[in-house]
Amino acid sequence: MEFRFPLRLTSIVALATVATTLLVTAIFYHNHVQTRASDSRNNRLKDLAANILLYDEQLTSSTLLAAHSGELGWLQRYDQIVERLDSTLAQTLALANSDSIHNAVKATESANSVLVDLETKAFDEIQRGNNPAALDLLQGELYRTNKAAYTKGINNILTLLANESAATREMLQYRFQSAILIVAISLLTTSALWLFVFRAIFRWKRRFRQEQQKRAHAEIQLNLLNEELENRVLERTVQLEESQKKLHNQANFDELTGLPNRRQILGYLKNLLNTADENIYVMLIDIDHFKQINDSLGHLAGDEILKQSAMRLQNNLPENTTIARLGGDEFLVVAEHAQEAEVREHIQHLIDAFIPAFRLEDREYNLSLSPSIGVAVAPLHGKTLEDIIRHADIAMYGAKHGGRNTACFFQPCMVESNDKKFNIEARLRAAMIDYQSFELYYQPQVDLSNNQIISVEALLRWKTPEGVMIPPDEFIPIAEDTGLILGIGQWVIEQAARQYREWCDTHGISMHISVNVASQQLSRQGFAESIFTTLERYNVPPAQFGIEVTERSLIGNDAETRRNLVLLHEMGIALALDDFGTGYSSLTYLKDYPFDYLKIDKSFIDAISDSNSDKALVEGIIGMSRNINMVVIGEGIETIEQSNLLHSFGCTIVQGFHYSRPQTASALVELLKQWNDGNDDNSLLAA
Repeated sequence: MEFRFPLRLTSIVALATVATTLLVTAIFYHNHVQTRASDSRNNRLKDLAANILLYDEQLTSSTLLAAHSGELGWLQRYDQIVERLDSTLAQTLALANSDSIHNAVKATESANSVLVDLETKAFDEIQRGNNPAALDLLQGELYRTNKAAYTKGINNILTLLANESAATREMLQYRFQSAILIVAISLLTTSALWLFVFRAIFRWKRRFRQEQQKRAHAEIQLNLLNEELENRVLERTVQLEESQKKLHNQANFDELTGLPNRRQILGYLKNLLNTADENIYVMLIDIDHFKQINDSLGHLAGDEILKQSAMRLQNNLPENTTIARLGGDEFLVVAEHAQEAEVREHIQHLIDAFIPAFRLEDREYNLSLSPSIGVAVAPLHGKTLEDIIRHADIAMYGAKHGGRNTACFFQPCMVESNDKKFNIEARLRAAMIDYQSFELYYQPQVDLSNNQIISVEALLRWKTPEGVMIPPDEFIPIAEDTGLILGIGQWVIEQAARQYREWCDTHGISMHISVNVASQQLSRQGFAESIFTTLERYNVPPAQFGIEVTERSLIGNDAETRRNLVLLHEMGIALALDDFGTGYSSLTYLKDYPFDYLKIDKSFIDAISDSNSDKALVEGIIGMSRNINMVVIGEGIETIEQSNLLHSFGCTIVQGFHYSRPQTASALVELLKQWNDGNDDNSLLAA
């Protein structure tokens, strides 16, 4: 910014200064000229007045001398003096400014005229030689009167002249003072204007400096902003590049495991199906019981398991395979240029990769995790992406139903089974709207020591609106896989408690009831409290209520499962380990959990009469249970021989078709009445 002198204002002030200077100079010059002219005129008037008096005295003296001496030479002198006097009066009259001086001069001229006439007559008498007559005229009353008037007029003129001179000087002095005042005002005004100009200049200079500082600061800020902008542009460019990489990774890779994601693998597989001229093996892998990990240990632990699982799978696959994470705990493997034997070998490596324990937070968990693998081959099992993925998924569920921790190759017959599964799931969801198609059946448990029914196991039955009874082993696994078991399980507990209260209030029957609980229920937070709340609502004593859990539901050593079981035991609710010895048997369950009962699975009971190994095994289980103060219940008793053998081994509580099939609530009441009436042929109860 350039400093601009205020030219317009300065020009105005400069012009005002010049005008003031010229005005002051003109006033002083005019006053000086006036003063000098007045002084000159006043001095001239004084001189004229003095001459008039002088001439008057000369006239008087010359006349008197002429009258006394009679010399005519005085007459000539008189004429000269009169001429001078007239000239002097004329000059005085010309210089005079006021009317009073004019009047005084005229009065003096009038008296002078009389005197001149008398003196002229006196001179005439003198010329005739009559000096006495001349003296009489000059010394007569008329002459004296006019002489006095003339003298008075002359004195009056002098006085008026003096007054006029004083007035003129006073006026000039007033003008001078006025001029001084005007000059002072002009100087003050000019000074004020210049002060205003200087203040304005100072203010503008200060503003100029401020603007310069602002401009310098702005330039610095601008440079900083430009530098910051350049840095931001650079950072933004880097961020954009990173964002593009991140977006590319997010679009094509799984954030948790780093494997290709669903989008990339499906796109890759689709292109491969369109171009490949040989078999492509597609393996869909699902981690068994992974939901229990999330429910029990939390999602962070689940994420860690997924990362370790992805690493184990990736490390056990050959180079001609591509692995990706589809989502959740599902992985997809695509194998090119492979033979079935090679694929089966790779599958075994994948299954073996899950044998070592998983480590979480520097602690090993014996999670017993395993993969279920479904395999579909393109184009044999489908030529489109949708078909091949769907068939691999069906095969994977076949592996789960086949016992898990295994692989299953797709077979066309599986489609019908899968459709049936989805049909059951859909109908199951519809049935859960009002639970009207569900019903509890009750199977008695008999104490062999006194031949009395001491408790019943509540078993869920489902009859469709069409009247078709769907077996529990068909819909219960589907309910567990889909999570529907939570709602169904809560309904079972509620219904059993309500039935207990009805038996007590209506028939006076106080019968111990046990219900089966799934792993999803056990691992649910607050499960034990919800059971206690239900029992309180129906006024069911906790000692009259029991919970049966399978070994499979304890897999994963879930903390919430442990807490719920311990809390239920402390409440007084009986705990039974169901299906002991099948699939996932572990003696640590008997040591770590507060079970009251151990139920031997039917598979051991079936051949107990014919198989010495089964007989020895069952006897060993019963002996072990008695040593750790657990009551053994034998399931699936169908013959009296089986019952007698179990009783001989020390098993005192049994249940099975030999004693009674599962009964409806009303049928069970009738059964109890017959039993209490002393019917010893208890095998008839199975009819």
